[in-house]
Amino acid sequence: MNQFSPRYKKLSNADLLKIIDTPADYQPEAIEAANDELIARQLTDDELFAAREENETLRQEALLKSAKTKAWENKAQDLAYTITDTLNPIQSEKPSAPKAILWISILMVLLTLYQLYSQFGLLKYMFTYGSGKWSFAMTMYFFRPLIVAPIAAVLFALREKYGWVLLSGYFIYLAVNTLVLLYLAFKHHTRPGDAVAGVLPAVSVDSMVGWAVFNAGCLYFMFKDDVREIYNIDLKSIVIAAGFGVLLTLSSMVG
Repeated sequence: MNQFSPRYKKLSNADLLKIIDTPADYQPEAIEAANDELIARQLTDDELFAAREENETLRQEALLKSAKTKAWENKAQDLAYTITDTLNPIQSEKPSAPKAILWISILMVLLTLYQLYSQFGLLKYMFTYGSGKWSFAMTMYFFRPLIVAPIAAVLFALREKYGWVLLSGYFIYLAVNTLVLLYLAFKHHTRPGDAVAGVLPAVSVDSMVGWAVFNAGCLYFMFKDDVREIYNIDLKSIVIAAGFGVLLTLSSMVG
């Protein structure tokens, strides 16, 4: 007896037709079972037409969803290119500091939302079942990207001095963390850890290099004279930012 037959008796006409119409995605035995089941049902032409119409509608919806996803990916890529171009130290024209401040703030908020989305399952588990597992390392794993980053981004966008301090410290932390992961990746010939400072998912070494360059560009921008002038940054503020970056880095090593 065909192993797929009992299961396929419960499938809809549209599902059975989908199996037959996409043979490359199924085993020969599965296709045979689907075909036998359709024959046994003795469908009318109208029923077959309705089933095919249902599959075509689903196919069109899948194509539309894919097109929307691709559009968002292109927008994100364009945004990344815009920000990278703005932060590029070598430019023929002087970049607009207010514009770059806005772009950086938006990017950090988007990264926070991405991290919240990607870690939602783990967060839900920790709050539901892992109340006793909130170690310092686990708390800081979420605290840095979900609390520090958005607060720093908002204050930075509002031109608050401590926004500059917090965000500069955060970029220092990201830069150090990324360089350490790159060093370990090259030394042990492995992919960088499960996340870039708890912000991005595991990526290739090439992507990590790009991320390191981006962090360097952000730090270069943060310490430019015109940007520091906007936030009234003095030596004391720079020291505080560096110290904050060191604290964040040390917190990622605990656990």
